Amino acid sequence: SYRPISIPCVTDKILQKLVNKQLVDHLERYSLISPRQYGFRPKSNTQTVLFDVVSEIQKHCDTKKNVAAVFLDLSKAFDTCDRKILMKRLSEMGVRGRSMQWFQGFFNNRSQFVQDNSVSSSNQNVEYGVPQGS
Repeated sequence: SYRPISIPCVTDKILQKLVNKQLVDHLERYSLISPRQYGFRPKSNTQTVLFDVVSEIQKHCDTKKNVAAVFLDLSKAFDTCDRKILMKRLSEMGVRGRSMQWFQGFFNNRSQFVQDNSVSSSNQNVEYGVPQGS
């Protein structure tokens, strides 16, 4: 993956964890996340999704119904995320005021550079994606 790695200071990391908890609580409270969304959720892992998929297949097989499955690989989704669309979706989900300003400030005016030993590239603006490690 060539997604930039963000190395935030400790206070930024704590703030990001608090914001994440509040956002997830909001999304859960208002049922804005599908119960079939497994990634990046507490108490959810590959075993949970595997159990649910196998249970669903078994249920349909027991009733002699046809079963089909579609699996999508969204592994580069965070690398190509359009931040304007992300901000629009957050707004649609009820994120407003200072919370929205925080997200806009977090994603806007980001830059990156590459450093190899003592050689560094110039800063380049990053317009898509979300920072890895944040």
